[in-house]
Amino acid sequence: KCGHRPGVAVRGPSQAAMARTLGRANTSVLNSSEDKELLDVISSVKTRIQDKLGTVNFQIPEFIIVGGQSTGKSRLIETLAGEQFNFICGSLGSRRPTRLEFRNDPKLADARWYVLEEGKFKPYSQAQVMEILKNSHESLGMSVSTEEVTVKLESPTCIDMQVVDLPGFRKFADTPDKQKLQSDIDRMNRGFMQNENCVMLCVEQAGDASTYSTLQVCREYDPNYRRTILVRSKFDKYYHDLSPSPGVDRWVKGEGDLPDSLVTFALSMPHWSDGEGIPQGITFVGMREQSNVADLEQVRALNIQSENLAKVGYENFSRFMSKKIKEMFASAVLPVIKQMSDLQSKLETDRRKLLEEKKSIDPAVLEETVKSVARTFGDTLASVLEGDVGNEGGKTLEQELEEFAQFCQDFGITTVDVSPSPEIGQKEYVEYLTGEDDAGFKAIADAGYELFGGAQYKRLIAEVEIYIRFAELPKQIEAQDVVQARGVSMNSITWKDVVVKLLSHEAHINTKHRVQYVSERLGWFFREQKTYIMMSLERRAQSDRDGLASKCHTLLTGNAEIRQLVFDAYDGVVARQMKNFIQLYEKTIGSTFSNPWAFLKKQSLDVNEDRLRQMEKLPTFADSQKRIPQELRGRGALEMKLGQWCAEIPANEAKIDEAVEKVEQLVYTIFAFIRAQVSDQVELFVDSFFKVPMLRTLGDAMVRIGISPEGRKRYEERTEEIEAEVKILDGQIDELKECLHQLKDFASRNNMR
Repeated sequence: KCGHRPGVAVRGPSQAAMARTLGRANTSVLNSSEDKELLDVISSVKTRIQDKLGTVNFQIPEFIIVGGQSTGKSRLIETLAGEQFNFICGSLGSRRPTRLEFRNDPKLADARWYVLEEGKFKPYSQAQVMEILKNSHESLGMSVSTEEVTVKLESPTCIDMQVVDLPGFRKFADTPDKQKLQSDIDRMNRGFMQNENCVMLCVEQAGDASTYSTLQVCREYDPNYRRTILVRSKFDKYYHDLSPSPGVDRWVKGEGDLPDSLVTFALSMPHWSDGEGIPQGITFVGMREQSNVADLEQVRALNIQSENLAKVGYENFSRFMSKKIKEMFASAVLPVIKQMSDLQSKLETDRRKLLEEKKSIDPAVLEETVKSVARTFGDTLASVLEGDVGNEGGKTLEQELEEFAQFCQDFGITTVDVSPSPEIGQKEYVEYLTGEDDAGFKAIADAGYELFGGAQYKRLIAEVEIYIRFAELPKQIEAQDVVQARGVSMNSITWKDVVVKLLSHEAHINTKHRVQYVSERLGWFFREQKTYIMMSLERRAQSDRDGLASKCHTLLTGNAEIRQLVFDAYDGVVARQMKNFIQLYEKTIGSTFSNPWAFLKKQSLDVNEDRLRQMEKLPTFADSQKRIPQELRGRGALEMKLGQWCAEIPANEAKIDEAVEKVEQLVYTIFAFIRAQVSDQVELFVDSFFKVPMLRTLGDAMVRIGISPEGRKRYEERTEEIEAEVKILDGQIDELKECLHQLKDFASRNNMR
C-alpha cells in the first residue's frame, strides 16, 4: 500500500552502526538473575507437576508460536535462541508441539542442549537434539500428536523465555492423506489457541495486513487481541514498499487493517541463499544484530515517529518480550500458589477418604460395621413411621396406586387385581377414592396430599379397608348349589352346615384374593420406605456429623455393596413378613367362614349415656356381679337371631324352592356381616400380623446379614487398589509441597503479595 517513492534511497546499516553492533555483547537484552530464576521456578513447577499429576490447568501463562508454513516461524525461534538449529522434518513438516525453554547465561562459552526425558532434562549435543526432534515428528507418519517434546537451551546469546512451537497451518493439500493431516493440525493448533493461558505469537510475512490468515484465526479465540502479538517477519523484503512518514507510520500501524489494541512488531531475521550456510567471518548472532540495525536504519531514514520505531527490529521485540515475560510470570506466581494449595488440600482430602474407606472394608471390622449399619437402618423405620423425616418426596394416593399397579405389571404379579371389582377399572377406583359423592362424602379425605411414612401408612390402611368392602360373592348362588351342598338326603345335614359349606367355598376364595392384595400393598409400601429411611438418616447426619446416623449414611451412600447387602436384608424381612401375614390372615378368614356363628356374636358391651354415667366412678364388687350376666346374655343376641333364621328354613323336600331362597338370603347376609367386621378390623389385623412383628424382629434380622466369600475377595482387591492409589497420592502431595515451598520462597524473597 505504501509504494517506494522515487528519489528515496533504500539504506542498509552504516559502517559506524555496524562497528557499534559488532563491538557489543552477544545478546541485545540484558537478563536479570531474578527474571531467570522466575522462569526456572515456573518451568520447574510445571514440569514436576505434569510429571506427577499429568495435565493440570494451572494459570501458568505460556507463549505459543502460530503461523503458516514458510512465514518465518522457525527462523524466529532461531533468532530468539541466537542459534541456528532448525530441524528437518521431511516434506510433511512438524506434526506435534515442540516446547522450547531458553535460558541466558553470559558465563557460558558455548550453548548447552537438553531434552526432557522421564521428568528430567538430559544433556545432548546439538546434532543429537536435532535428530531426536526429527525422529519425534517423523515417527508420527501422516498423523499428529498433542504430546509435546521439550528441549532446553542454555546459551549466552538467547533470550530468557519459553515458547511452544506449533506445526504450521497448511494452505494446500493435494491428497486425501495430506488433507486429513491439514485438518488434524488445524484442530490441534486451535486447541492451544483457545486456552486462555496461552499468549499467541502470530507470525505473518510482512505485507498487506488484510491478507493475514493466521491472525484471523487468532481473532476467533481472542477477539480483543488481549493475548495476541503480531510478528511481521521478513521485513527486509518489504523495504522497497515503504514510503517516508507518514507512509511508514501508517504501514507500521496496519493501514487501518490492524486494531490499536494489537501489539505488533516488524523485524528482519538472519537469512542466506538456499544451499549456503552462514557467511564466513560472522556468527548467527552477528547476523541477527545486522538485521536489527538494518531495520532501524531503514525506518529512521524514512523519518518514522518514535512511538512506531519501538515496533521495529529484533532488539525492540526482544526487549518487549523480556518485559512481557516478567510481567506475565510474576503475576502468575500468587494465583498458582493458590491453585496448588487448593489442589494439595483436595488431594489430602482424597487420601483421607481412601484411608477411611480402607479401614471401613477391613475384614476384621467390616462384618461388625455392616451389622451396625444394618441395625441402625432397620431401627430407623420406626422413626420414619412416627414422622421423623422431612416434608419432601411424598406421594398422593393416585400416584401411589399408579406406581403400585406398574410394580405389579413389571414383576408379573398376577394374583392381585388392582381394581376391587370387575365392573370398574383402576381409573374409576381412583376417582371413587379421591372424589366426592352428591352428599359430599369423600372416601379418603387426605387422598390428594403427598404423604409418606406413618401418614402414608394410615392412608394405605383406609384404602385397603375400602378395597375389602368392595368384596362380593364371586357368583350368584343357584338352587343347584344349595341342593348340592345339602347332600343326597334332606335330613343328612343341617341348614347351618349348608350355609357354612357355601360360605367356605364361594366367599373364602374371593376374600383370599383380597388378602393377597393387602399383602402386596403392604410389601410395596414397606419396600418404598427405604428411600425415606435414607432421608431420615441424612437429616440426622447433618445435625450430628459424628454420630451413628452420620456414619451409617456415609457408608450406605458411599459403598454400593454394603448398601445392597442392607437393602436386600431389609427386603428379605419384608418378604418374610408378607408370607407370614398371608398365612395368619388366611387362617383367620378361614376359621371365620368355617364357624361364622362364633365370629358374629354380638359384642358383650353396649355403650350408651346411662352406661357412661355409671362409669364415672370405679365399680364395686356388687356392680360387677350385676354387669357380667348382662354382658353374657347380650353377646349371643346376633347368634340367636341367625339361629332363628335357620330354623325358619323348611326341611320338607316339597318346599325346596322356598328353602333355597332363604338359604341364599342367609348366605348373603352372613357374608355382609363378616365383610363388614373384617373391614372394620383390617387395621388391627395389619398391625398384629405385619407391622408390629416386623418392627419387633427387623433389628435382630438385619444383624444376621453377612458378607459372602466373593464379597470378601472384592474387598481385599479393593484394599490393594486403595494402597496403590494412596501411594500415588503421597507422591503427588510431596511434589506439590516441594513446589509450593519453592514458589513461596521465591515470592517471599521478591516481596510478592
